[in-house]
Amino acid sequence: MTNSNIYVGVFTNKILMKKFFSVLILTLVFLSKNFAQMPEESDPKMPDIKELAQHETDRMKKGLILTDSQVVKVNLVNMKFLKQRMEVIHEVKESGDFSQIQNKVDGIELAKNEDLRPILTEEQMKKWPKLRQKMQNEQMNRNSSPNRNSGMRGGGMRQNDYGVNHN
Repeated sequence: MTNSNIYVGVFTNKILMKKFFSVLILTLVFLSKNFAQMPEESDPKMPDIKELAQHETDRMKKGLILTDSQVVKVNLVNMKFLKQRMEVIHEVKESGDFSQIQNKVDGIELAKNEDLRPILTEEQMKKWPKLRQKMQNEQMNRNSSPNRNSGMRGGGMRQNDYGVNHN
């Protein structure tokens, strides 16, 4: 291996680590927004894993053009790893220790990719990182919308690219 190949591998791993961490952030943002809107006296309910897995599978079906048999297998993989992510989030919430969360989520995402590898075609595996990033970006935009649950349609404060508020 040449030095340039080693640097490319290290660079690729850093990019993957950032992407995996963003999955965790999106999940935490999603869950924290849901918990913040619930009354204190009620026990916060975790999102339904089956529904979340089905939603993710539907997005993958459309974006990767999955066959019917792939859809069934991918849905099982999505459900398996969503359960693991939810367990990590629950552990972190209980302990308050966020120090190891990135490593845990990275491991979950790597394992998920390994489970998807025999299901997806080579071409679909090449498309998967871009689709995952697109899904993450859309989730982040949806969760960071200033009027997400306010009942207002476009009536809130907005910022331009320079941080100046305007209506």
